[in-house]
Amino acid sequence: MDYLSLKKYTRPRSIVDRNINSLRKLTKSKKLPTGNSKLTSDGLVKTETSFLEFYINDEPLSKLLDKFYGTDGSILDNWIGVLGWTVNKKTDIVKVKQLLGKNISDKDIKEMFPAEWTDNEFQNNLENVREELSDPNIIIYCCAECGHYQCGGITVRIKKTDDAFVWTLRNEDKRLTFRFDKYQYFDLFDQYIRKLEKGLTS
Repeated sequence: MDYLSLKKYTRPRSIVDRNINSLRKLTKSKKLPTGNSKLTSDGLVKTETSFLEFYINDEPLSKLLDKFYGTDGSILDNWIGVLGWTVNKKTDIVKVKQLLGKNISDKDIKEMFPAEWTDNEFQNNLENVREELSDPNIIIYCCAECGHYQCGGITVRIKKTDDAFVWTLRNEDKRLTFRFDKYQYFDLFDQYIRKLEKGLTS
């Protein structure tokens, strides 16, 4: 069995391009800015971002995926882990329920959005969230800019068996599979939900 844990991870600030430090230069450049980047006097800079990383057998999943996909750079150039990056704890609670295969109600979804939203504003966004939750491919690394489902990301398929939660990631005809003991897996995410809920009530 593989062992899953969550640890705070910081994607460091780095220079994307020293020669681009104005909108005029950016629009003339053929390079597209990578996730969470901004223009500064130093150039085009990828900003520092913290999130909760999935560690599998004490290795960051992002590094395992860099090897699996075999692409230049890192998946963290454009994506970040879905947990721990936003101040909206309700979003994390819904994501963890999704990772556990639990039912998610419209009430759970509504609590993710600002309380002052009108019913129309909520209904307009409800369908997008329902679409994400119905997708068997669950996003575990999201857009570094906004985290929105429609921006895409890196997904996993999760299967529950009698004794395990099985994660499968695909890259064309290749598959990467992890098998986690169901008790260890459930305890990890249950403790995280309890911590989030405690933060909401304290």
